This record gives sequence, C-alpha cells and structure tokens, in this order.
Amino acid sequence: RDKPGTRMRCFGNAREAAALPTLPFSCFPQQAGPALAAAAAPSEMGQTHSGAEAFSINSIAHQTDLSKEQLADIHEKFMKIAHESPQAGDTVITLAQFQAVLLSTDIHASNKGFLEALFTAFDKNGDGLINFVEYCSGVSILLKGSAEDKFRLCFDIYDRNKSNQISKAEMLQVMNNMNLSISVADRDSRSFGDKDLVAFVDAIFAEYDKEHDDMLTYDEFLGAVKKYPKLVEFS
Repeated sequence: RDKPGTRMRCFGNAREAAALPTLPFSCFPQQAGPALAAAAAPSEMGQTHSGAEAFSINSIAHQTDLSKEQLADIHEKFMKIAHESPQAGDTVITLAQFQAVLLSTDIHASNKGFLEALFTAFDKNGDGLINFVEYCSGVSILLKGSAEDKFRLCFDIYDRNKSNQISKAEMLQVMNNMNLSISVADRDSRSFGDKDLVAFVDAIFAEYDKEHDDMLTYDEFLGAVKKYPKLVEFS
C-alpha cells in the first residue's frame, strides 16, 4: 500500500466534489509534499537555466498549475534520473525509473500494477518512455488537478490503447494488474476471484454500455463510477 504522509485523495474542495461523483477517492495526493512546497518558495540564491531550458519551463508553467520554481526543481530531479538510462535517451525515463521519479516529487506509490498503468497514462505518445513534458502534465494533475482532471486521468488509466474508450479486456487487465479489492457486497469484505471479477465487469458493461458495443465512453465510465466508486480506488 502507499505510504502515509502523502494521502491519496481526489477532491481538493467540496465544490469540485459536488460537480462529479462523491467518492472516497484514494489514489492521488491531495497536495505537494514538503520538497515541492519548498521548491515553490522563491530561492534566495536564484537559479539560472539555459535559454532553451528556461523557455521549456516557462511554457510548461503556462500549461500546468505548477510554478516555475516547482518545475525547475522537478526538472533537475527528472534529468538526474533520466541520465542513468542513456540507452533509452538521457532526457526520458523508463518504467523501471518511474517510481524513483515520482518519489523525488513526493508521490509515494508501491503497487506495481498501479505504477505500470499510471506510466502508460502519462506516456501520451505511446513510445514506452516518458519525457519531461509528459511527466509534468501528469504530475500537475496528480498534485493540483481538478476533480474533472483526475477523473479523466482515471479514465486514461483504464484506456490502455488510448482509443478514448474502455474495453472489457482493458478494464479486466487493469483490475487484475492492480489487485483491486472490490467487495462483493457491503457486508462481505472478501476480494473478487478471477471469475467474480469477470462477472463484475460484465455487470458494469451490461448496465452502462449504452451502445452495447463492449466499450465505455468517458460519460458511461463516470456513470459506472458513481455506483461503483472502487473502480477508482487504486491504493
């Protein structure tokens, strides 16, 4: 399970929660940890960056909710770890490095299935690597995104092939990989076995797949999450 200290929750305030399903959402941090909080404060020493690097950080700052100071701190840590895999390119990270980079950003996650699914969701161009822009886009949602942003990220976690739809096979794969603890009933705390899990996914699609094409759109997924909030509890 994820370590205490960086609580994984979805909603930053009651107004955001009211606009979307109210969930005991437990997979994303509510706020930045102490390292990023310190980075957000102006540096007394001042920082210098190359023209290209400064342009990149300024551009990303305009597209995310992260400050330029936070981005500079993340950039330094990201590149330090990226340089450890020159065979993949010294400006990108691999799945094997993903946990270490998240940890450097004060995001604690130990479930390998969740890490793999989150990596795939961050990897927008599907090349099996994450560059700095992709990482910042994802981390901005984790740390400061709205409820809508985080539901979209949850949808992307299930939408492994980036088709903007979730298939039964994708949902089953993600659930199996993460070993989700989905209760059969409120009074029964046991987790689903393989057959139970298949039946559970079949029931979701039977109820919310309005087009009967074995695919869930984002709106259909939100409907399912309202009834089955554990779909987005990845801890």
